[in-house]
This record gives sequence, structure tokens and C-alpha cells, in this order.
Amino acid sequence: MKRDEKPPSHISLFNEEAEESLLSGLLEEGGGTILDECYLTGLEPVAFHKPAHQHIYNAMIVVQFANNSSLNPLTLRDELARAGYPDIDFTSKYCYGDDIRAFIKIVRDLHIRRRLFEIAHRIQDEVTEGQETAYDIMTKYESVMMRLVRPEEHPQTDSELLQEIIAEVHDANVHGRPVGSVMTGFKTLDDMWGGMENHGMYVIHGAPGSGKTTLGRCIAKNVAKAQMNPVFYTLEQSRKQLLRSMLGDEAQFNIFMGRIGKEAPAPGQLENGADRITALDHLICDDQITPTQFRARMKRDVEYGGHRLAILDYLQAFKRDEGIRKEHEHVEMCTNTVRECAKEFGVPILAMASESKDQGLRYSGQIEYDAYGIMRIEKAEGYSPHNLVHQCTIYKNRFGPCDITFKITMQKDGSFVEEGREHERANYDLG
Repeated sequence: MKRDEKPPSHISLFNEEAEESLLSGLLEEGGGTILDECYLTGLEPVAFHKPAHQHIYNAMIVVQFANNSSLNPLTLRDELARAGYPDIDFTSKYCYGDDIRAFIKIVRDLHIRRRLFEIAHRIQDEVTEGQETAYDIMTKYESVMMRLVRPEEHPQTDSELLQEIIAEVHDANVHGRPVGSVMTGFKTLDDMWGGMENHGMYVIHGAPGSGKTTLGRCIAKNVAKAQMNPVFYTLEQSRKQLLRSMLGDEAQFNIFMGRIGKEAPAPGQLENGADRITALDHLICDDQITPTQFRARMKRDVEYGGHRLAILDYLQAFKRDEGIRKEHEHVEMCTNTVRECAKEFGVPILAMASESKDQGLRYSGQIEYDAYGIMRIEKAEGYSPHNLVHQCTIYKNRFGPCDITFKITMQKDGSFVEEGREHERANYDLG
């Protein structure tokens, strides 16, 4: 086939009706989980052949993921106008119900076919020129073709990774702390974990009422103050409940006593605390989501929101995905999803996990296998309303010492302050 030759007439590389059917279906569904699937599987605007369809699909992505708005004809039209395409007027002409996923496959497959056709011409040119060996050409285009299937993957060479590791060591010694890791703000935890490393899943677990959510909230505040832009996925509490506790921390005021009329704040005390919270760069999500939906939210929040840490409260509180019936299957899917999201999106995820009185950390085998680091929080011996001391034990640390115990004390405002190390034993868990 010559360089300027078109594919044989019986091979169609374009199907604008399928593109329009997919876009119509997405609009009819209001985006939702179907658009989540498109986004997660790497269906990019360039996959559409018609330029107008590329602009429409990109606008849908921006509306749902960047603007965090509901997708409907009005929000779609407004985003198209904002992007400089006010003349594109897309209305739903088709409605294929359950066939939407079939059109996703068609659009993606045709895009890959068009790209393969272009690559075939480039290979033909390079083979003819004879400037590279056949092995070099095969190696180069093997990775090019793999990126058609996994467009997010751009693997670094061993040399690049080694130079990155060396630079991290030098930078850490210059700054006196790990560079690139996310610090929790609790000295013992940061010393032992070395901060939370990108791509890693970390777990804090404990019984109900042990202080997991409070500790997670304190870590979120510390990370936000360090301008690391955390996102807090609260699957148990509402945003209002979480913000109420954050306000108590920041204003150093007992919100509970205030709400029952037993304690009055000083003039401006709560207002100033609220101003400081709103000035922090953070995000709170309280949607009841499945593990699959969590992956879509993570992709949105990392790519569009620039968040450097995700905190999940708590791991077992995900809604079950369709077809998942048994508890151990649900927990396995939850932990696998969180671990894969940390690796895929390049940010650490700190997950709270609940334990029951009779089972400890439920289905702990899977959770312990997936986590880079695990810490247990519990009420310390002698705990009382006048002695709010909690004990924390780091018992898994993939890259450093473990079996470290330290104590944190709950303050009047509901926040935690570390008291200091109680016990330390050199024991390296190489994972």
C-alpha cells in the first residue's frame, strides 16, 4: 500500500453515527457512571473522528469532572460556549439504552484502527529507509502500540528511575526530611514511615470510637496547611459533620458543648476558625460510592484538582459493586481498588479501616498484604474523660522499622497532639 493510499473500501475507519449515538446516550444518562467508565478506560476526545464530537465529549468531561456539575443540555451548552464553540448545538437524537457500552467499544476500536493505520505507514517508511535495525523498529513501535491500549502509561527507563532515586536521597539530606513524600504532621509516624510515599496505600485501623476519623481529620488539616491539597472521602459522616469537627479543631473550641448551650465561644472565635478552614486548599467528598466510582473520583480529583493525598474514611464503608455478594469479596475489591488507585494515579492513599470486637481487623490478610504501612489506634490503658490518651502502634512498615508504639492525647477542641515515643524496637519489615 502506498504512502498516500487509503484503506480498502470494505474497511471503514469512521462511524460518525456511532459517535453521535454514544454522545446522545451519555447526555440522556446525565453522564454518571457511564461517563465514569469512558473516562476510566482512557477514552479521550481524540478518539472521536468528527472535530465537533471531540469538542462535545471534552465538554462533557469538563462538566462532570472539572466543574463537578450535573451533565445536561444546559451545562453542556454553557461549557461549549466557554470553550469557544458556541455554534456547536448538540441535541440528543438517539437513545439506545443498554447499547451505550457497545458504542463505547466501537468508537474506541475505530480510533485504534486509525492509529494503527498511521503507524503502519510510519513503519513502512522506516523499514524502506533502512537507517535503523529491524529490532530497533520493532521495539520502538511495540511501546507505541501498547500506549494505544494504555494511553496513561509512559514508562521511564531504568537509568531515569535510578537518577530519580539518587536525586531524592540528595534532596532529603539537604532539606532534612523526605522530599516528594506526604508528611502526616505526627513526628513518630513521619520518622517511621518516612512520610507517605506516592503510589502507596497506608492503613490506620481500630475499633469503633478509637479515634480513627479524628486522627485522619488531623492529618488532613496538617497536609492542607503544608499546601499539599488533600481530598477527604468520608463514606460514614456527612460533610457538615466533618466540617463541624474541623471547626472545633481550628477554633480550639468544644463544638459539642457549644451546640448544647453549655459553652459560648469568644467573639469572632468560630468565624475566624471558619475563615482559616476555607483558606486551606482541600476537598471533602461525602458521596456514597462503590469502589468503581471511587476510581473515577480519584482520577478526576488528581488530574483536575491536583490533590496530593487521598484520605478514605473508612475502607469497609464502600457501597457494594453490582454482583458482589460476600463480605470478604467486597473487602478484597475495596482494598484492591484503593491499592491500584494509589499506584495508577501516583498519590498516597491513607485509608481508615474498622475492626470488630471478635475479628480484629476484618479480613486483615488482604488489607495487610496490600498496604505499605499499617498503624493501629486504640484507647490507652487508664483512658477516662479526664485522661484522653490514645495508643498508636505501627506494626507494618514496608520500608523501615515497625513495632513502634507512641501516644497521642486528645485536646479539648477534639484534635490530637503527640506525647512522644513510649517504646521502640529495631525490627525491619522488608515487605
